Amino acid sequence: MTNGTNWPATVRELGDMAEKQGLNIVELMVELEREVGPIPHPPSGYTLAPGTSDLWIGTETMNRSWIMTPGWKFDTGHCINVWTVDGRDLTPKEALELGTALVLAAQAAGVAEGE
Repeated sequence: MTNGTNWPATVRELGDMAEKQGLNIVELMVELEREVGPIPHPPSGYTLAPGTSDLWIGTETMNRSWIMTPGWKFDTGHCINVWTVDGRDLTPKEALELGTALVLAAQAAGVAEGE
């Protein structure tokens, strides 16, 4: 499931929105919080991914064949990135381990089974 937000993603975008509405930034922030709720924040423990301006990442889970990284973006919410080593196929055991790690990451993001 993808979540959207009406909050601006950058300070520049916030300034542009405020200018279009004839408000200063503080007035716009007060109005946005009243209308759409609090500013979305990355989950606790997540850090900004190197080389990006919008992807926050959590702790990686890995084995010899794959790396799974939970992520969070301001405009879409949680995501899970999975990489396999050299694009190789997973053995059935590795697939089960990855499946377990994916379920745990989804649950940590607040997703219940059946959603």
